[in-house]
Amino acid sequence: MASNRHKDHLNQYLKTHKSTNKTPERDKQSQNRHVQASTSRGMSSPKTDSSRQASTQPRKKPSAKIFPVIPRGKANIGHLPDEILLEIFSYLGPSNLLSLSRVCHRWLNLTNDNLIWKDVFEKYVKRQRVKVPERPPSNWWKSQCIFKGVEQRNKRMLPLLKKISQYTKLPANTQKILTKSDVRWQLTLVDSDSIEHTFQCNDRFYFNMSITTRWYSLEFPPVRRIRRLKIHSMNPVFFDQNGVAQPNSPCQRSLFIDMEFKWHKITSDHKPITSDDLVSVYNLPHSMMLATWKDGGEMAFISLCIHSNHLVERCFLGSSLDSYIPPSRLVAMDDIDPRYGLHDYSCTIELRNQRAVLWSEHFRGLNSREPGGGGAVLTAIDVDENIYHHNLSKKLSIPWKTDLFKNILQDMVIMDLTVLEERDLPIWCVSAPVKVAYADEGKVDFEFDGIDYVIDYDDARGKVHMSLNWDGANKIYNVTHFKMHILLDTVNAWFGTKYK
Repeated sequence: MASNRHKDHLNQYLKTHKSTNKTPERDKQSQNRHVQASTSRGMSSPKTDSSRQASTQPRKKPSAKIFPVIPRGKANIGHLPDEILLEIFSYLGPSNLLSLSRVCHRWLNLTNDNLIWKDVFEKYVKRQRVKVPERPPSNWWKSQCIFKGVEQRNKRMLPLLKKISQYTKLPANTQKILTKSDVRWQLTLVDSDSIEHTFQCNDRFYFNMSITTRWYSLEFPPVRRIRRLKIHSMNPVFFDQNGVAQPNSPCQRSLFIDMEFKWHKITSDHKPITSDDLVSVYNLPHSMMLATWKDGGEMAFISLCIHSNHLVERCFLGSSLDSYIPPSRLVAMDDIDPRYGLHDYSCTIELRNQRAVLWSEHFRGLNSREPGGGGAVLTAIDVDENIYHHNLSKKLSIPWKTDLFKNILQDMVIMDLTVLEERDLPIWCVSAPVKVAYADEGKVDFEFDGIDYVIDYDDARGKVHMSLNWDGANKIYNVTHFKMHILLDTVNAWFGTKYK
């Protein structure tokens, strides 16, 4: 019986002391009793009666419009009010603002604030007058910053293309424009889960007629899971007074390559063009070269060759979804010349690796007889008329490297070719890796002692054939034959002719 009385007494005590059962009146009475007890013990309070009464009133909950409701647990930056977030964002650069706009819808609305982007406009886009609407939308100053920045960059850079190289007849300032503008290239690999893996180029190499970019990483997705491959140029928008890209400038993306990627189809349709002890190398469309590790079969590196013809326009005038398309060229008809489009060609060719030029030559006065074999054949070096021997003393090979390894791909080279028609306009431009293969027995040149090699290349506009002989005693290549075959479709489309 005593134990039951103790239990009842304990339950009654707990019920009367639960915090949830306390009412404001009970809290007020307890506080008054505490004040009276303190006064009776001779303690004085610095507060007046009115302040004491105010302190006993229950506090009102803050409005949700000012302070967001914080759930149980630790607070984070998402619980800050909009006013404080806007103050923080006002200290950030435009590139960071664009990155934060992709976090959530709330931050997207905050980073579009006109006051923030108006300060950015006054700092980076100077000497530009804009007509401000009476009630601009939330992202009006943001769009004006990017639009005027791109416009200002193009007005400064594109006129530099007017200077033409007397050697290649291509714009002479291409490297200067791309270097000063800090143009970079971004590789995007989309896997089977539609997740995009982006990589910035590790290397950029500039040459007279082309550039080469290269990507290598330990974080490439499995090659069999890749479903799409994209390459964009990353073009800064904001520049300083000297025309140099700002380090924190946002970038405009221009699409260069967007292709479906199915590894099982690539390996079934194409064999490796070359290999070494570590990697196997495949030729991909758009002058790309992909290497996979022999141990494991995963991706080692990707290399892209881009010809300089219209390169700056492709960077600055393209968009993230569509590639730049050069304007249509007016066909200049010539009814007087019976061999119009078949004579007075010239070409510049370079054989190189990804760092240095190994052989460079320029040929003028190339003519073709009546179209035969489906095109115009231009012979630059003929075996029977090779009085001046064209040779090169460096071994044709391509060195490569990644984060952990490096090696050399033997008997492989990058060919840069620019073919000009009689008005010195580029009719055919090539920049692509090619294989230096052993010559067949029927193509062996018995005039030279040594090993005979051939380089063959073809695309939608024409074909190239080159024969070389390796003189091991003198350690030089003798270029014994070099001819180009421009397809009839290319000639007819360019000159408006109707050759068959």
